[in-house]
Amino acid sequence: MLAGSGTGGLTATACARYLNDLGTSVLTSEEIHSSLSVYPTPATDHIMVEFEQEVNAHITAALYSSDGRCVLMNELTGTSHGTHRYRIELPTLLAPGRYVLELSSAARTLHGAVIVDHASER
Repeated sequence: MLAGSGTGGLTATACARYLNDLGTSVLTSEEIHSSLSVYPTPATDHIMVEFEQEVNAHITAALYSSDGRCVLMNELTGTSHGTHRYRIELPTLLAPGRYVLELSSAARTLHGAVIVDHASER
């Protein structure tokens, strides 16, 4: 939501609402922390994801930039019932910044924050 007003002889007010099709622009704390851990923070060349899986399911991991572009998509294998830990390699030329990791199956979608900072490699 964006709003503003101005004067210049006449008083004007404008309001605009911007929508995207990701559904990841606003995350509740429940979505971020719902049985999903993402580390290290900040990340440099990889991230580790850990989550609980209640049923056998096909899981897709997608990483989205702050402007909504998908910069990485992986299929996770071996997602039977239980706790799972995966290492996901980040693209070599991934710009530093904030990203949203989305793990999705037919039953649910989990979101986690990812911060990339190559300066921490030093």
